[in-house]
Amino acid sequence: FPSHDIAGGDGLDWPVAISKIGKEWIIAANTCPAIENADVLCSPWILWGDINGIIRGNQLLKVKPGVTLTSMTTNFQGQVLLAGKRRNELGNDQFWWALSDKVGNIIQEWEYGGSGSEYITDVTALARGGWAMTGTSCYYNLENEYIKGGEDLWGFRLDNTGEILTEL
Repeated sequence: FPSHDIAGGDGLDWPVAISKIGKEWIIAANTCPAIENADVLCSPWILWGDINGIIRGNQLLKVKPGVTLTSMTTNFQGQVLLAGKRRNELGNDQFWWALSDKVGNIIQEWEYGGSGSEYITDVTALARGGWAMTGTSCYYNLENEYIKGGEDLWGFRLDNTGEILTEL
């Protein structure tokens, strides 16, 4: 799309993904203040616009604190799946995802894990409905039967509402 518009603030702003919904587009991004250790103060946000590349709106996402986006996709029903990580109260990053409408109104959000360092690496909408996500984790506690130690690959299949159906 043509670059007719620009968005951002005085801190660190970086895009994560862009997707199309009908004749409109949506960009998922993170914004952090321009201060030391800003990564723990980042906020996810989205921008949306028209076919001509003009930004029509943007908003910070109303989610739990500590969320950093790493991926985003849309489906034919106009839902948006946002994904990444959330720094929990123990200081660990855990898998995080949320469903929203095309202007960033959160429908529901989920967290999974949290005893190691985990984040979603990619998401996609599935042709027969639902979603698929991949992620990575780093653990050193091997009591969980799914954990092989060190850095592991995770895969999730979600239903249309964002609930986990299967995990690899």
